[in-house]
Amino acid sequence: MTQALDRLQIGILADPNCFVPDIIGVYTAFCDAPNCDIHFLWKHTNPQKNTESSGMVHREGMHATTTFADCPQNLDVLCVGASTTNLLSDEETLAFLADRGDRAKYIIGICAGSLTLAAAGLLTGYRATTNFQAIEALAPFGAIPVVGGHVVVDRNRFTAGPVISSPDE
Repeated sequence: MTQALDRLQIGILADPNCFVPDIIGVYTAFCDAPNCDIHFLWKHTNPQKNTESSGMVHREGMHATTTFADCPQNLDVLCVGASTTNLLSDEETLAFLADRGDRAKYIIGICAGSLTLAAAGLLTGYRATTNFQAIEALAPFGAIPVVGGHVVVDRNRFTAGPVISSPDE
């Protein structure tokens, strides 16, 4: 095996409106792991202003490190944090998530990121949770909403409520 095949491949969606605290917990969990490549994923790698978490990023903005086109085909972990509801109808992003998520070993949805995963068809038939204010929005996408759980694990799907569940679970 080559060294690249031995390395864990972690993909974290980093769209312009992602809620940065949601993805920091996952990043922190993997950033010191040996043999691990972390890909912050978006359509492009140009700097982008983040209107949701501007206090958490540099004034000039943040940027993805890997485009959808350059993302490894087989991810070990695919993570999506909260963002605006625009992602729920973003066909390019949903198609990308569905493609990579179908092959990912583990899928993580944090807060409203679970809704995005559900919209991509990745939580159909799975028990899942999200932000308590949006829990009922999971069912129309085919997920089985779990009320009152901070973290729900169903097979290889991990979903969590708001940011508090990301770092401590």
